[in-house]
Amino acid sequence: MPFDMVLKTYLTVEARGAHLSRFLDQAAKQGIILSDIRLLEYDADKHLTAVRFRLEGESLKRLRLLRRETRTRLSIIEKKGGSVLFRQTMRRQGFMIGFFLFIFLLAMLSQLIWSVEVSGTTSLPVDQVKGVAAKLGLKTGAWKGKLPSVDRLEDELLKGLPEAAWVGVKIDGVVARITVLEKKRPDKPPLSSPQSLVAAKKAVIVDYFVRRGRPVVRPNMIVRPGDTLVSGILGVESNAPRRVSADGEVYGEVWYDVEVELPRERSIPLLTGTQGERFYLHLAGRSIPFWGKKAPAPEEGASYFTETDVQPVHIGTVKLPLVVVTEHWYEARPEVVRPSDEELKEEALALARESLKRKGRNVREIREEKILQERLEDDKVYIKVHYGVVENIAVPQVITDLPQNEQEKGKSKP
Repeated sequence: MPFDMVLKTYLTVEARGAHLSRFLDQAAKQGIILSDIRLLEYDADKHLTAVRFRLEGESLKRLRLLRRETRTRLSIIEKKGGSVLFRQTMRRQGFMIGFFLFIFLLAMLSQLIWSVEVSGTTSLPVDQVKGVAAKLGLKTGAWKGKLPSVDRLEDELLKGLPEAAWVGVKIDGVVARITVLEKKRPDKPPLSSPQSLVAAKKAVIVDYFVRRGRPVVRPNMIVRPGDTLVSGILGVESNAPRRVSADGEVYGEVWYDVEVELPRERSIPLLTGTQGERFYLHLAGRSIPFWGKKAPAPEEGASYFTETDVQPVHIGTVKLPLVVVTEHWYEARPEVVRPSDEELKEEALALARESLKRKGRNVREIREEKILQERLEDDKVYIKVHYGVVENIAVPQVITDLPQNEQEKGKSKP
């Protein structure tokens, strides 16, 4: 809209009569400026009978005097300009009050802290950092004008967090970001009591990897629970054997029997096609619904599940303390399905393998899978599977006294 239209009122007027030519001539002689003149109608003698034009609102009174002289009818088609818009706005006082109230509330809310984010922590709990910040006044809902300076916040946080080497605070709009750099602590040396590695269960040795200690087994050897796999006693051939903390992995083939029972029929939820969505404004910890319909009460046997989408509100690069939450809901009804025997068998084997992983210790490989028993009944499926797997069977055992055979080896050397 041009600037002059903001200050003035412009009218679109339609004139009708038998003497329009005289009417337009008189208007021009009196200096009444008419623009955008459009000739609309003519009579049978090709005399102009209807015309449309634009003029300033203050010229309308002078034009009405000419109307009486030339017996012309005037009709105002449209009004434009700042004064017209102002009068229309003043008639909607409720809308204007609401608009300015919204701007005022938005400005007030932008002066509050709506979120405190902590980054950089590893061992230091985030809740501990937020707790210290809250004692200093830096918390959700805090008035930014009453907060201490950033430098003071950083100093006080550093004093309240002995584990921190540096703390940085940044107020980014309605979000307060706290960055913590923790102090480096020297790594504690692992406890290394003298120990050997022994077998946790009966197995056939497959291979091993020893980092420290003396291996006393070889591949294809059968071991039983408690047998030494890697000895933590070195130098048994000398008169001064020494003890170390044996470390490594010893892999052996072990065997398990796993039993699985499944129902032949199961109930699964299927979508009915009834769905909807509802929109919420999330502000100051409260969700206000403003659009969409709520999921109706479920009918007998039906249920609903929902998916939620959260979208922050931005004006340019400024993040407002508002979040639009979209809740999608879907209706589902249970339906009884009966898989085929082959599908049930595959599902039972998959469950058996999952159960095997819970039974075994660091299962590396499944070498054998054999169905020992399979029973298909009217209401359930039963299956028993034998597994041969390769896993780490070594467990530590603290060395208390030098074994007798090790002592004899040390004494026999001249």
